[in-house]
Parts: sequence; C-alpha cells; structure tokens
Amino acid sequence: MSDMEAYYIPRRLDDPDRFFIWTLDELGVICTPFILGIMWGFIATGFLSGLICYLGWKKVKGNDGISNALHMFYWYLPVNKLLSLKVTPPSHHRFFVG
Repeated sequence: MSDMEAYYIPRRLDDPDRFFIWTLDELGVICTPFILGIMWGFIATGFLSGLICYLGWKKVKGNDGISNALHMFYWYLPVNKLLSLKVTPPSHHRFFVG
C-alpha cells in the first residue's frame, strides 16, 4: 500500500455529513416522527408521517442544501424577538435608503 492510498482525501470539502444516504437534517426529519410513533404505539403511522415529512423537507430544501431552507424561513416566518438576527434587518423591510 502506497502513502497516497493510506489517507482518505474528500473530493469536495463542502459536502454535508451523511448517515448512509441521508444528511443529518434529513435523518432527524425522518427519525423524529418514527420514534414518536414507536413511543405512542403507532409504528406504521409514525413511519408514514416520517416519510411524508422527509419528502416535504426535501422539497423545501431543494438542491441547494440547508441554506436554501434557512433563507426561506427568514423570508416567510414571522419575526420573533428571541430568535431574530441582530445584524440583519427584518424581512418585511423591502427597501433600504442609505
């Protein structure tokens, strides 16, 4: 074995961490309803709701990754003083005069 084969070098540094074929945020969206369904005794319902949540999350996230979803949340969710960003203006201010 040569020195080059002994080390793993990722091809793209910006790739998200994966668990099998899912990214970690997708895995959380799948597992949360499924685990709740197991806890409450509704395994099939938990599985189906996890699958529906996964498909909805993939639609929201799109091909751009989690940043696309975060941008959408910024524009469409109401402003909360607890979670609002301090540096960026509120999303309902459309025009800025300098």
